[in-house]
Amino acid sequence: MYIPDALTAAAQDAALGICDWSVPLERLAEMCGATSAAILMEGTERPWGLSVGGDPAMLPVYFERYAGRHPIVTNMWQSLRPAGSVVTDSQLMPMDQLERTEFYVDWAKPQDFGHFAALIVDPDLHAFLAVTQPVGSENFASKDVAFLRQVSPVLRMAVAAHIALRDAAAERAMLVEALDRVSGVPGVMVVASNGEVLHANQTAAALLRERDGLRFEARGFGGLRAQTASETAKLRHLISSAAANASISGGPIRISRPWPRAPLAVSVLPLSSRAAEASGFPGCGKTAALVLVVDPEMAAPPPPATLLQSLYGLTAAEAAVAIRVAGGSETLPAVATAMGVAPATIRTHLQRAFGKTRTRRQAEFSALLSRLSSLTSA
Repeated sequence: MYIPDALTAAAQDAALGICDWSVPLERLAEMCGATSAAILMEGTERPWGLSVGGDPAMLPVYFERYAGRHPIVTNMWQSLRPAGSVVTDSQLMPMDQLERTEFYVDWAKPQDFGHFAALIVDPDLHAFLAVTQPVGSENFASKDVAFLRQVSPVLRMAVAAHIALRDAAAERAMLVEALDRVSGVPGVMVVASNGEVLHANQTAAALLRERDGLRFEARGFGGLRAQTASETAKLRHLISSAAANASISGGPIRISRPWPRAPLAVSVLPLSSRAAEASGFPGCGKTAALVLVVDPEMAAPPPPATLLQSLYGLTAAEAAVAIRVAGGSETLPAVATAMGVAPATIRTHLQRAFGKTRTRRQAEFSALLSRLSSLTSA
């Protein structure tokens, strides 16, 4: 079985994101005598498609009005053909019947799409590749259908790899965003055994950017570095040890900062072998450890008053008073003056807030607010 190298290379590059899928689609259309080609995935959570030789503005219309609903593709899925099958329109619906459908009149014909042949890539995902001939042309010859069957394994593998990589990238992006959006969390870094920072959340990235006790040197033998050479050596030893063996617990280290700044509290933790492989680069010899950084001077922002109202039924006034008093920087009289009410009113609001949140004193309420701050998006 001969599969053209140009098509194989283009499909593999598209799967890896090196080139756009338009490149293998153009190759495919040219090699099987078609004037247009498309790849469509209708059954995924995020339907996706791309076409060449047609009007790009019509593709969103397809997904909006016809994906999974127009009769000829519906017939294709209902026929329960397996992956790798090649089917033509004449096998699914007579052309004179197809020409009377809304899909053909309003979508296919305006783009000069006549006969088509489809390669079923994944029936579960309703994924397929399609090539079309101009309106009025003869149907695809048997040699063109045979060619599609011949290249089926290469194209199906490329599409499967594309879906897997796309989903993995989307999952990683969601996890990274989730970690970055939660306020009150420590700085989090995934650091390779050689000190290279593979990922840092927003809190950690800000510390590195400001060179606030920790910094990252990209040149030479730099990597993650502390304020002093001795602290750098200890930190790097903890990282390399934890990265090399998931059974090693890592350890804590205090990272000094210029006076009068309080030192950073850092903890190095091992990743499981599976997590280390996923966070590093399998095949490139990289292993990694988790580095957590707490800045004792960084106070968690108070939660919004609306959160207290929703969770505990505080009134707007009770929530506003409680948040200001819990901060500890203002006295009751000062809060009363700032809000233009009597001190007795402030005490009443505060006591009601304590009762509704089941706290008994200001320290307990302040601790509750600190914990609730993690529910607030950054």
